[in-house]
Amino acid sequence: MNNHFEIENHRLVGYVDFLPGKQSGKYNASIVVLGFIDEQFVIHKFATSEAKKLFPPKGTVFAPNFDRNYKPQSGLFVSFYPQLAFDSSGDKDKYIIYYEECIDVVGKRLLVIPQFLTDDGGDNYLILDNNGIISSKEELFVKSGTRIYHYKPGKTIHRLLPWWHESNVDTLSYNGRSIVINNGGNHPYDGQIDLTTDEQLITWFFDKVLAPKWDEIWEGGKFQDISSALREVFAGSNLPSSIIESRISRLITLSQTFNLESGKVKLIANSPWLRKSIEKTINENKASFFREYASEMSAEIDELEKKHREEIEQRREQLQREYNRLSAEHKEKIIKLEQKHAEYEAGIKDALSELESLQKELLLKQSETERIDALLKDAIERKEAIVKDFAVVRDVLGINTLRTETSIRCTTSEKSTVESMDLTNVAMPKYKAFNKAIDNNLKHNNIKGVKPSVITGLLANYNVLLVPHSLLINIILYATGKCQYIIEPVEVSWKTFDDLWQNGLSEIVSMSFESPDMMHYLILQNINMSYLPTYMQPLINMENGLSCFFPHTQIPFPRNLKVLCTITDEEVIPLSKQCLSRIGCIDKNSIEETGNKSSPFMDEIYGYLTPSQLHDASATEDFPVENSYLTYLDE
Repeated sequence: MNNHFEIENHRLVGYVDFLPGKQSGKYNASIVVLGFIDEQFVIHKFATSEAKKLFPPKGTVFAPNFDRNYKPQSGLFVSFYPQLAFDSSGDKDKYIIYYEECIDVVGKRLLVIPQFLTDDGGDNYLILDNNGIISSKEELFVKSGTRIYHYKPGKTIHRLLPWWHESNVDTLSYNGRSIVINNGGNHPYDGQIDLTTDEQLITWFFDKVLAPKWDEIWEGGKFQDISSALREVFAGSNLPSSIIESRISRLITLSQTFNLESGKVKLIANSPWLRKSIEKTINENKASFFREYASEMSAEIDELEKKHREEIEQRREQLQREYNRLSAEHKEKIIKLEQKHAEYEAGIKDALSELESLQKELLLKQSETERIDALLKDAIERKEAIVKDFAVVRDVLGINTLRTETSIRCTTSEKSTVESMDLTNVAMPKYKAFNKAIDNNLKHNNIKGVKPSVITGLLANYNVLLVPHSLLINIILYATGKCQYIIEPVEVSWKTFDDLWQNGLSEIVSMSFESPDMMHYLILQNINMSYLPTYMQPLINMENGLSCFFPHTQIPFPRNLKVLCTITDEEVIPLSKQCLSRIGCIDKNSIEETGNKSSPFMDEIYGYLTPSQLHDASATEDFPVENSYLTYLDE
């Protein structure tokens, strides 16, 4: 193994040993490192000594709270990126993996059976059926002897089961458990075995050989002579010769003992020679056949007639009981309907009486309303006199009137274009799902070099976030699932905070307060087109806690708003270290320009991110926050 092996940049593969945690019912895990996956998704295995040297002291990585990812179980193999542990003193592991990181299950279980599979398809079918493989609805890998068989439900062509030599399949094993990697890899199958049962073989033999070639077989005089007919039929197939010979041998043996169903006898009877022989035999002996049959069946016919009469009587009694029951129910329903009818008539009578009372009351109300309208009209006509009289009283008594009005409102000089992202109407069950959604969209758009936890950690802890490429903004919008956003390019003419406020910030703040349960984003493009402190310093002050409100207002920063920023590739105006150190910055060199358009990962949507989840995560989740603002500063 290379002495300069960069552990944290490789995705490791290991076996999970669950360990009881300090709290009852909680589990940590010790992951035994077995190897790593390279960029071509090929697994390289470590020797035990190599693993202990790279991951001291025991060749393992500690995974606290692992039961938050997977329930305790045996035989679990996973892949993951490790991190250096903060405390590796004593016998503690040097490396650690947190449950928030991307941890994936790898491989498919390799089932080992003690029996050996042979060329006999009937025996093979019985062995696999007894081990629960035939009834499985899942793809399985089965080891028997030195072969690994590939079973796909419903896809066994010609009832054949393909296999590889054990040496040609990528596997991982630990603690008596084995898995197959990458579905056996790209190596072609080394062979096939038969899975045809005796019943299937007999059906095929009748349909393909016995029925169409009956005359030829009959003239041969013996069923043992069917081998030539079988070889002729098999000649057009692509079956392996060993399977053909096995099926011929089994059919010769089975043909001595199997019984034909009546339908198959009729088909064989279509043979001209056999049909004439049977007809002649029936014509000559039909009288004796009939007498023998009538004698044998007389007692059975009498028994059937007696049984038939009994069944008719039982059915008659059953129908009579059903008729009596339905008649009684019908009478009971008639009585209830009559009672309901009487109740409805009484109710209608009471309702009419109440309506009459209400009409009288309405007339009284109308009269009262007319009297009040007259008084109001008189007061309006005397308004000026009343105001003058009140002014005199106020002057005499020295009464001052005070009126205060407080409101939060946002104004804009020009409306911005509001965009919406609406991939789902179901909220995420927890904030961890947002981390998984970020990871899925990064992989779907082939973006490497930045960890999902870095994005989610900075987003939870900062209101303003600087990203190295607009692709990451698309990833954040896709992962959010449901949000509104405004895109504003920074102009060279921006000189004060008012330029930012009037170009999108005021409107997105108003929208955030109007829809507090939805995430909102202001996307500022090319922030280095103007000097950062001249227009963004008030936001920096709010990030630092120096100010609680936007300038000249009583408006706080909405908890459901994030400001996402990008820069131009050209050297325009240097960025301020003082400003960048106070906002969240993703490493400028973490991704490269792909030239491709991004698209959302739609195969598995976990719901939309809610502002409360993001707010709670900043207080409760333990994020590895890495602010890489130095990568944006000129040396």
